[in-house]
Amino acid sequence: MGQKVKGGMWCAACHKPVMGVKNTHKLRNALVAPFAPVTSVFSLSGLKPAGMKVEGYVCPSCGGPVRKRKPSDR
Repeated sequence: MGQKVKGGMWCAACHKPVMGVKNTHKLRNALVAPFAPVTSVFSLSGLKPAGMKVEGYVCPSCGGPVRKRKPSDR
């Protein structure tokens, strides 16, 4: 399992700018790829295919969700 980082994020719980971190799950998603034709109906309807894992960015300090930093954040 790998990790991705993204700058310019804001943690509302810590009240500070942070580097957002998320797990990529590349290996897990590659192993379920052969089943993509079976779950293609989910792709067409805009839903996440069953078995594919997708996570959002989180704060490396507290683990809470982060969002893109706005100019009004201090």
